[in-house]
Amino acid sequence: MSIRPLLLACAILLSAEAAFPHGAGPRAVIVDTDMALDDIRALALLIADGSYDLIACVSSDGACSPDLGAAGLRRILARLGHGDVPVGAGRVVGGDDPAWRPLSESLVLAGPSPAPSLADGFEPAGTLLRRVLSDDVSVTYLCLGPLSNLADLLAADPAAARRLEAVHYLGAAPDDPNPGWNTQ
Repeated sequence: MSIRPLLLACAILLSAEAAFPHGAGPRAVIVDTDMALDDIRALALLIADGSYDLIACVSSDGACSPDLGAAGLRRILARLGHGDVPVGAGRVVGGDDPAWRPLSESLVLAGPSPAPSLADGFEPAGTLLRRVLSDDVSVTYLCLGPLSNLADLLAADPAAARRLEAVHYLGAAPDDPNPGWNTQ
């Protein structure tokens, strides 16, 4: 696993410090993750900073399946004192799962608190994203996994792009010789 999502989160934290001086209020952020271990560390770092208003989290198909990822997100947010943050589950994209999926899913299922439950169900990621972006607020979109949720959102509601102040994404362009997992 790479530390690049953690470094991306650190870069966002540092750039936000310069862009939002003290007293300007927290920056609204949506985190989109496939629940790889480095994504969980980046989420914890973002929450620990305190300069951000985490308005939603959505899971994507990648290191974990979307439903298990959403369940793990809900569990981790509760453990970090942010259990009130809405969580949505992305769609199953299909294709080959990454080789590290069994490890990621076993880590999401491990831990001292009750294992995540899929019985509660989750709001679809696109529905949740449209709902939280319906307010007249500029949002930073931090995508730590594949771009499938953002692509689905913009296909269904192109106007949502106007409410995205910034999109931070870990991956290379599709035409790059090595675009990486998130882009592929």
